[in-house]
Amino acid sequence: MMGAGMIGDWRFRVGLALAILVAFLWSLLLPVVYDGQGSNTGVPGWIIAGFGWLGVLQNQWGWFGNFGILVAIVFLLIGRRIPLAVALIFAIPTALCEINAMMWKRLPNENQGLIGIQAFGSGYWLWLAIMTVSVAAMLLMIRPRRPSIPPASR
Repeated sequence: MMGAGMIGDWRFRVGLALAILVAFLWSLLLPVVYDGQGSNTGVPGWIIAGFGWLGVLQNQWGWFGNFGILVAIVFLLIGRRIPLAVALIFAIPTALCEINAMMWKRLPNENQGLIGIQAFGSGYWLWLAIMTVSVAAMLLMIRPRRPSIPPASR
């Protein structure tokens, strides 16, 4: 039994996990960036997700935050509280990846090298929101500390 609060209710946890998953899949279909190269449709999220791991060549680590989203979904579906250290091991890198993703300025182009990003699309903002919710979910799943009971004095 997980105790009081919404995060203890299995329906809430499964619903939140499902909402995170559906929103993530939806963000893959939405435009993520507009490069200003004549395309008014923008670059869809599935292209960025497919090649995002190459961002490390540009010092862009945000793509790896997707693993934090997956971990949050797994934590929610398992439903057991997790130790503080485990939550922080996954939540902190996910938050750092999100911060790094907010600094994304250039997009590789096969003809011109790196080109500047003109604007971010709704898929980008949805993806950042999903990472924020995932970090919050991981932190809410932390097992509360048991109060230490001093030994009985004789």
